[in-house]
Parts: sequence; C-alpha cells; structure tokens
Amino acid sequence: MLPLKEISEGGAAEKGRKNGRINNLHRWWAAKPTNVSRITAYAALVDPPLEPHRDAILEMCNYAKTTDPDKPATRNMMRRKLREAWKEPPKVLDPFGGAGALPFAASWLGCETYSMDYNPVAVLIQKCVLEYPSRYGRKLLYDVKRVAGEVEKELREATRQFYPDGDMRPVDGSGRVYGHYAYKWCRIVPCGCGVTIPLVQSYALSKKDGIFLYPVIEDGKVRFGIAGGTEKRNYGKGPGGMVKVPKGQITNKIATCVACGRRYTNIELRDMFNRGEGSEKLMVAVTVNPQKPGRYYVVIDQDDVELYEKCGSELESRRTVFRAEYGIDPLPDGIIPQPDGKEYRLGGPTWHVQSVATMGYTRWHHLFNTRQRLCIVILVDILRKTEAKLEQAHSADYTTAVMSYMAMIFDKTIEKCTRLSPWQSRDEVVRHCFPQQALKNAWDYAEVGPSDIWNKSIRSVLEGLRASLAAENETIPDVRRASATNLREFGSDYFDVICTDPPYYDSMQYSKTADFFYVWLKIVVGHRHTELFQGALSPKKNEVVETAGDAIGCKPGDYDGVRGDSDYQKLMTSALKEMHRVLKPNGILTLVYAHKSLPGWETLIQSMLDAGFNITAAWPIDTESTSRMGARKTASLASSIYMVARKWPKEPPAYYRAVRPELREHVCAKLDWFMEQGVNGADFYIAAIGASCEVYGKYQTVLNDDGTEVKVSDMLHEIRGMCSEFIVKKLTTGGAGDMDSMSKLYVSWRWAYGDRPVDYDQARKMFTGVGLDVDSHMGDIVVKEDKAVRVLDAPSRKDIKIRNTIDVLHAALNLWSEQKMDEMRALLASYGKAGDPKFKSLCQAIIGAGDASDAHPETKEKRVIESFLLGRKDEAVVAPSGTLDRWQETP
Repeated sequence: MLPLKEISEGGAAEKGRKNGRINNLHRWWAAKPTNVSRITAYAALVDPPLEPHRDAILEMCNYAKTTDPDKPATRNMMRRKLREAWKEPPKVLDPFGGAGALPFAASWLGCETYSMDYNPVAVLIQKCVLEYPSRYGRKLLYDVKRVAGEVEKELREATRQFYPDGDMRPVDGSGRVYGHYAYKWCRIVPCGCGVTIPLVQSYALSKKDGIFLYPVIEDGKVRFGIAGGTEKRNYGKGPGGMVKVPKGQITNKIATCVACGRRYTNIELRDMFNRGEGSEKLMVAVTVNPQKPGRYYVVIDQDDVELYEKCGSELESRRTVFRAEYGIDPLPDGIIPQPDGKEYRLGGPTWHVQSVATMGYTRWHHLFNTRQRLCIVILVDILRKTEAKLEQAHSADYTTAVMSYMAMIFDKTIEKCTRLSPWQSRDEVVRHCFPQQALKNAWDYAEVGPSDIWNKSIRSVLEGLRASLAAENETIPDVRRASATNLREFGSDYFDVICTDPPYYDSMQYSKTADFFYVWLKIVVGHRHTELFQGALSPKKNEVVETAGDAIGCKPGDYDGVRGDSDYQKLMTSALKEMHRVLKPNGILTLVYAHKSLPGWETLIQSMLDAGFNITAAWPIDTESTSRMGARKTASLASSIYMVARKWPKEPPAYYRAVRPELREHVCAKLDWFMEQGVNGADFYIAAIGASCEVYGKYQTVLNDDGTEVKVSDMLHEIRGMCSEFIVKKLTTGGAGDMDSMSKLYVSWRWAYGDRPVDYDQARKMFTGVGLDVDSHMGDIVVKEDKAVRVLDAPSRKDIKIRNTIDVLHAALNLWSEQKMDEMRALLASYGKAGDPKFKSLCQAIIGAGDASDAHPETKEKRVIESFLLGRKDEAVVAPSGTLDRWQETP
C-alpha cells in the first residue's frame, strides 16, 4: 500500500507553494505536484510489494530535497535504485504531457523520457521544462537572466514616455512627487438620464488601510474622488462623512446608475457593448515613492487623458514599421472564434470559457487597451532585435532555447497587462487575467507598465528554470507535438511504462483558453518553432475534450467543434488503445484523473476497459489547492485518483452473481483503509469507483443472468449504495440496516459534502444508489442552485411535511430551537420516536458525520443536535433560553 496520507500532505504542500516550482515557468491548468508524480512513477517502475520502498517514497515527499538542483542526493539515490532494477533506463511516455510534471518526474528518476501534447503551447512549456535544461544545463540560467535583464532595461526606457514619471503632482499636499505604478480603469455605458454609468465592481483601492474611490457627479459627468486611509496615507472622508467603501455600481450582474438609480441587466449591458455604445474611463492613478514602501493614489486629470490619447497614433506608426521589417503584424488581429467558427454576434452561439466575446471583445487585440497594445508592440520589437544579437554570438539552436524562455517571460507579462487583469486591493497589485480557467469579462481593471511586470516575471521564470534543472538527465527527454490518438511514430510494445494525466472530460477547455497565449507566441517565437505554430490558432480537431458542456446556444452536431459524450469517449478510447499498443506486455499504465462528475468517470472506465487494460489499483492522492475558484463554491475533488493498469490477459467472462461477493468484500476492505487514511468527501466516492474496477475490470466481461453485459453505469450504481451503507455502518456501529433510505442518504451526504452543493447528476445518482429519486424531493429537503443541488439542514427548512424520519428529526430540531418543548414532545410521541434508540442513533450518526470528516466546517445543525441529545432522559441540558432544564421522554 502507498502511504497516501504522507504523499497527500506533500502534494498539497507543493501546490500551496508560490515559488521554486517548474510551474513558475508558465501558466498551465490542472498541473500535478512534481513530488507526487515522482512517487507514482517510481511505484510503477519497481516490483511490488511497495512496503520495502516506504522510506524511499517518504524521502521523495520532501519537496526541498527533490527540487533543489544543488541538493541531488535524494535524486541520485533513487536513480541508483532504478538502475539496480533495470538493465537499461526504462522507456517512459506521457502522451498528454501538459506542463510536464509526469515526464519531469520520469527524467528526474533517470528514465528515457518521451513527452508530447496536442497543444503547441504545452509543447513549448515542456521544451523549457524538460529538453533545454538537460541539453544546455546551468549555462541557460545565466544567459536567460542576463538577456531578460537587458530586455527589461530597453523596455523601461522605451515605454516611460507613455506613462507619467517623477514629475507627477503631489498626492498628499506635502509637496513631494512620486513615480507612476498603475492606472485603474472601468468600463462605462450611457444611461437614459444622460449620465455615464461607471461599471465598477469594487471601489476598494487598499483593503488593509481602507482607501477607496467614490463616484461624484459634476455638470452631468461622473468623476472619482479618493477617501479613507490611515495616518501614513490619509485621504480624509468621502461625501457626507463616508468612511466605508461604497457599493460597486455593478452587483449580481445588475448595473445601477449613479444619478437616477435605473438598473440595467447583464443582457442589456451585453447588447449595448455589441452595438458599440460602451467605452471605458480612467478612474485613478497609482503611484509609488522610491523612498517609502506602499502605494499612493492620485485623481485623474487632463494630462493623464491626453497622454493616453497620444498612444493611438504611435501604435499605428510602430505597427507599420514592424510589418515592413518582419512581414507580420505585431498584434494578433484575428477573431476569437465561437462554436460556429465566426466572430461573436448578438444572438449567436458562444463558448462559456470565452464569454468575454459577448461583451464586445471579439478579437484578440480587443483584450488590451491602446497603451497596452503599444507597449507590447514595443516589447515584441525589442525581442526581435535581441534575437538577432543572440544569433551573432550563439548557435541557432541555443538562440531558440534562450528565446523560448523570453517567450515564457513574455506570456507571464501579458497576462497581467490586459483589460481583464483586476486590481487586488488586499495587496495593492495587479492580478493575472485567469482567476478562473477561462477568459471572463472584467468591469474594472488595472493597467500597469509592462517593464515592472516583466521584471517580476523574470524572477518567476528563473525559479521555474532552476527547479527544472533538478531533473537534468544524460538522456535528453524527447519532446514533440502529437495526438495521443495516433502514436504512429512508435512501434508496438515499445514503452515500459506510460504515466499520463489526460483531459478530464469537460472540466478544462485547454485549447480555447491556451489560444490567449498561442496568438502571441506565434508572433514572438513562431518563426523559431514552425512545427508548433502553423495555424492561426491551436489545433482542436482531435483534442480529447468534451466541448458541448461549454457551448451556449448550440448542441452536439450543430458545429464541428461541439463534441458530446460519445465523441469524447471515442477519442479517449482511441488514445487508450494506442497506449495499449505501444506498451510492452506486462507494462504499466498510471493514469491520473480528477473529475468529480460521474459521467466523466463512466466514460474513462469504459474507455480503459475497451482498450484492453486490466485496472489493478486506484489511489486517491491530494493534489488540488483548496483555494481554487471551483473548490470554494461546490463539493469538489481535493484528490486526484491515480489509476494503475496492466497490459495483461483478462480472465474469462463471469456472471455478476459470482463476482458480486468478491466485489463487495474488496471494495469494503478498501473503503475501510481509505477512511483510515483520511480520504473523505467527493474523494471517498470516486476512490470507491477506482477500487471496484480492480475486480470488475479483470474479466473480459461481466454478465447478468440473462446473458446481457453488466454496464459500467450499473456497477457504479451498486458502488454508490455500498458507500452510503458503509458510511452509515461506521457512524452507527453497524446499524445501517435499521435506517430508512432518506436517513442513509442524509448521513452519508453530511459525511461526504457537509452543507455544500453538489453537481446535479452526481446528486441524482447518489439518491438513486439508496433507492430515492432526487426530483421527488426537490423544493422540500432538496433545492437546486444553478447546476448543483443542496440537501437542506433543519434550520434551512420551514413548513416541513413529514414523510420520513429525517423530516421528523428536522421538525423536532426546529421546535427545540424555538423552545416549543411541548409541541416537540408531542411530535416525537406521535411518530414513535420519543425514547427510540434508533432515533438517537441517527442523531449521533449525523454528529459523527461532521466529526469524522474535515471536508466541511462545523454546521449550525450539528450544534443543535448535540444540544438536543443532551436534553434526553436522565441528562441535564442548558436549554436555548440559557436555563437548566429537563424534558421527559415518553416511554
């Protein structure tokens, strides 16, 4: 058994780090921790059992010991162990390489490593993580730092004329002057009353010191004042003694006019921007004092406006010169294509991850204001001239390597230099444009000079490069762009191990999001990587992703790029069949999957079985950051499930009635161990699915008594019920058989998800697993929230209709909280629950559900039940009124 708890702690710790990771090189989504990747790759490369390797595995959990190139002791020890087990370095492939975590792990272990991806942006990242560090070593670190520093100096000098410098007027009446750091902008639309509405989500400038903006109407126009602060930065009070940040003009997708109070819906705003009626407005300048830390804020004046307006003519002049010299436009002028392949138009279909197009930003360069475009064009020109100097001193290949790292710094710079980059008032800095894994509209944003962002990006990329050097290998990793659905460049039975992290059904639309970087990389280094940057956008035809869930206004089959579940399954099965073909007999596949939806799991498992794999193990390992946007709102997976499969012959077909006892015994043993290891929440159910495949998947097929095949969905239905029953038994010391279906559902739900909403389809199947229909309880104990559902606790329910024991409990708890003791006693007596030990056992199980899991915080309901139980026969309780009381149960 793998030490899951220790591995998970190490993985979560790495995900929580901001620095010293290969991920510092470039943004890529769903990247896995490198220490977990090393351990799972190592486990696949050594013969079982794993217990003799426990100390080595625990050593690899320590991130500091494995990622510092100056401390190679652990790496060298692991390489020696593998050399003892293998005569030649094992061949390891990752056909979905992404940001390179798994192939990095294989290279770190000394393997002959092959990595690929369908997306050109990912391949370029892999070259910088895997290929170049092994090919050129530490010389890269020096040259990248030197060249990037020279670019920063040129960029600062070339762009300073477009931003206020040290001659800015005083900000605090002291006569001192400060240098520019940033501007804050907002989008605007005209109101019917004649006043312009500033579409501001937050007026906060500094959360720490309480500094904020406020709108003022003068002569029918809106301007902004500054208020709040502390003794060091004191801007005084706002109008009417205002000392708190005013509410933004746009909340819950509703904009409110500052003057007349008229409200505009999100749809009305969308229509206005698409008719060309919207614009944007400077709100405030952010300045810095070279002698003192901190930001200072200045109201906008005419000089700021005129300085910005000058940028338009300068931009066109520089574009013309660049086109003449290099034969390409330095700006990406193409459309952001929607499902129909066209530029967004009102009423047309759109992609959810590119919904920014619905708010008027329909072309890639629309994502940047005029000054941002100008400064980026200047940067692109500087990079071209830097490239020419490098070629005079170095080989073409080495120049390509150094310029590839310049491209990494470039991408990290532009993601903070967009109209989608928000101002973070907590730290008073600009944030990148990907708070979610999508390009979303921002009503207000921060504009920062590119030289400052470039300088910070240098440090990040150098940290990523230094971390990459930890896997420096004599055998240079083979990195290439290819589709996992067609591995024709490799012969059959070629690889010893395949470690891969494939796309998770519909959870990440890689190509459409990565196109933000692709269109710029094509301009910056596309001529040096012609094999990668051929099309106008990244390829999508064979991307193994379900896209229908991201499409708005169309369905599968309407357009070529809108793929449903069956399309995804075909592509995934094709990829897995190719993996099965190129894997040696008895070879191992380690496949990482972290999707919470059951359709995604059903599709993956079916694809693995159809490809001919024998699933031999499934390990839930904590790899996700709890601060993710998605994790904050719904019950998300904290763990990734590492599925281990073999290229083995399968056992003959078997009947389900013969397989079921083996399945039940195996799954329950695994569930017991998972619970001991602290696996909980959505992870527990998904881990159970993996465990069931170890039995179900070893047969050629599993049959019902009538000869029909037992489908994966049927097997998963059985597992869901088994999980709920197992949880209830654990929490009631074996009393699951005495509970009605809703009680079983309620206890297991509280244990797994607390009071958080759960994806509707997942909830529906969980209800079905205990013999219930979620829709029949909708509006009662179940409420729908967008695409998710929530099971209500007692305090959230009113006018309860008694249909089951949970209804009785909830009604009793509410009466108890309201101190209606007589009514509560009568209710319990009428339903035979007063003095019922099974009823008390249910209460204790719900309390235990909270105590047994750290998946959710303590709920109000749990506290009420604890108080409720303390008031039972022969027990004293402090009643809600605060007085010592006793209530007598009816025998």
